[in-house]
Amino acid sequence: MTNRAGSGAKSGEPGGPPVCPWCGAEDTGAAVPEVPDGNGCLHFLEGTVMAAMAAAAGKHFADARGWPWLTPVGAVVALLVLAATIAVVRSDHRDRQRAQDAADRAAAVAAGAPRHCTECGDAFPAGG
Repeated sequence: MTNRAGSGAKSGEPGGPPVCPWCGAEDTGAAVPEVPDGNGCLHFLEGTVMAAMAAAAGKHFADARGWPWLTPVGAVVALLVLAATIAVVRSDHRDRQRAQDAADRAAAVAAGAPRHCTECGDAFPAGG
């Protein structure tokens, strides 16, 4: 149900755009997102390898050039890369969980085509 230009239908009225029954926001027409495929273990492995390479590079160049301060710099870079890796893995998991929850709620509603409210992140039938 979409509001056609010039029809004069207001939100929530027949012929108007669907309204989220939980927060009252107008639907933007977004369908329920699909659950993304992702592999947190692969991201973590990649990040760990990059962190180990940063630490090894710091140690190598400290020994090769005689600059001992490069060893702790490599260790700090490795810790920063590892922290960023953990943040990416957690974010991916959070996004995947949100999409799965929305799909589950839409399946539970099971009346009409499922819609997704961008304001509250919930799913509801197109009829409201």
